[in-house]
Amino acid sequence: KCAICGFNDYRALQIDHIYGGGKEELESMAYDTYLRTLRDLPLDVLKTHYRVLCANCNWIERFIYG
Repeated sequence: KCAICGFNDYRALQIDHIYGGGKEELESMAYDTYLRTLRDLPLDVLKTHYRVLCANCNWIERFIYG
């Protein structure tokens, strides 16, 4: 579910890069490779660098923090 608002419909959930760089990361590899890379990261890295947001909250965060 969304870490900000709690929305839980998986069709609108996205991975947020807490420290930015998501666009570059996604452009550097195929999406399935990207998902496998995330899956294989240590849990402490996942918890500190990524979070799940709904599409609305993710776009709001992009607008606010650029």
